[in-house]
Amino acid sequence: MRWRLLWVLSLLFIPVLSFYGRNLQALLHSLLQRQYADLLVSLMLLVMTGLFLAWLSSKRRIHWQSALVVILVFFIGPLFLERFEERIHFILFGLLGFSSRQLFRYFPALLLTYAVSGLDELWQWWLPDRVGDWRDVFMNMFAGFVAVWIAERGRR
Repeated sequence: MRWRLLWVLSLLFIPVLSFYGRNLQALLHSLLQRQYADLLVSLMLLVMTGLFLAWLSSKRRIHWQSALVVILVFFIGPLFLERFEERIHFILFGLLGFSSRQLFRYFPALLLTYAVSGLDELWQWWLPDRVGDWRDVFMNMFAGFVAVWIAERGRR
């Protein structure tokens, strides 16, 4: 039940952020200075990284290689991105990929994550204040792939 809820929320939140993202970004910038917005998103990434590691540990499937991949992809790697908005891709598509694998087999989960990634950026081409970006598609697909892989590691 919790996986379905996380999956549905991910599927709903992605287009909502695409549509209202610029307005939410402006609101966040008006409420917080840039370094605090960066810190907030970084903390969200840290929490998600910790949850992935705790889940793998609870399944007794944590190996140093898995832990290293999780830490590099969902915490350290995104910190090198210039804008905090780009880091949110890892949160959204990481959660989508992970919850998709909890509900579906490996390849359907991966294909679904890739399809949502491409469709999200395609939709942004049609929005007046957004621009679809291949770099974003790559980040979405990469985060989704690693999250599906993590979920798969925990299932074996």
